Amino acid sequence: KLRHVRRHAVRAFARGEPSVAGAMVDIGAAVMPILALGKALSALEGDRDEPSSPRESASGESPNSPRTAPSPEAPAEQSPAEPVPYAGVMRKQCGGVFGRWHARHFVLKAGRLSWSGEELSQDRPSDMRNKSSLDLSRTKCEVVAGPGGRIILRPLGARKWYRKDAHSRAGTRAPICMDFRVDSTEVWIGRLLEHIAFGQVLRQQRAARRETERWAAMGIEDVAGCEAHPSDDEDDEEVPTCSVCLEPLGGAPVVQTPCHHQFHRSCVREWVAQSASCPLCRTSFGDCSGCSGARRRQRSASARRS
Repeated sequence: KLRHVRRHAVRAFARGEPSVAGAMVDIGAAVMPILALGKALSALEGDRDEPSSPRESASGESPNSPRTAPSPEAPAEQSPAEPVPYAGVMRKQCGGVFGRWHARHFVLKAGRLSWSGEELSQDRPSDMRNKSSLDLSRTKCEVVAGPGGRIILRPLGARKWYRKDAHSRAGTRAPICMDFRVDSTEVWIGRLLEHIAFGQVLRQQRAARRETERWAAMGIEDVAGCEAHPSDDEDDEEVPTCSVCLEPLGGAPVVQTPCHHQFHRSCVREWVAQSASCPLCRTSFGDCSGCSGARRRQRSASARRS
């Protein structure tokens, strides 16, 4: 703009119009302090944006950054303490085209979030028929603070909501937007993270039970006390080792196959996912229906027969 003012002033002076040229010079002189003030404010804003805010520096993350529940440190066999249940009324954004907000009664209990247009029973929210329900143990998810105190609950990464959940977003990655309006956003994010962590512990317990049942059908048993003893054909002074990782068997959970060979539990878990035979002598286990490699072989055989 200042260049345009100077150009017009030079042209007016060339045309012999000193009054117009003087007016243009006066305008340029008035604009210069404004430009200098604008540059100073821009520099000030840049210096203000460089350091992190006190909230960011204290927590290491911005307020709107995604929050995920920490990985449960308790063993899967232990029963975790159930978090405090919560019930009330919230505003939830529907999944329609217009995304309208509606008031919904909700119950957050034992790693499950249920909501309905009618009042839910906090003791038995599953008794209500016309309700939506989200099982936090089925999908790893994260919590994000949205604008206006809203809370966004969405699957973690490229995951999708569990397809058998009783809500309209099941089987998709669409987020669930909520506004509790009671207590602060940080408080509700903490409560949701507690129930998400509890749900992940339940997930680990289900996986451990399925693994135990599958291994029992295959004849794989845990060695009592997690201490292995050498076989009869081995020297007594020789330390028994796992044939998969070639590490000593002591100090880690050990299992024994139907052919009386012992391995680390973690090594057998990875091995059984690919093969239903002993890693050492290749003896086939009793029931290999739970093995992913066996399922692939069964599908290949059925495809060849068809």
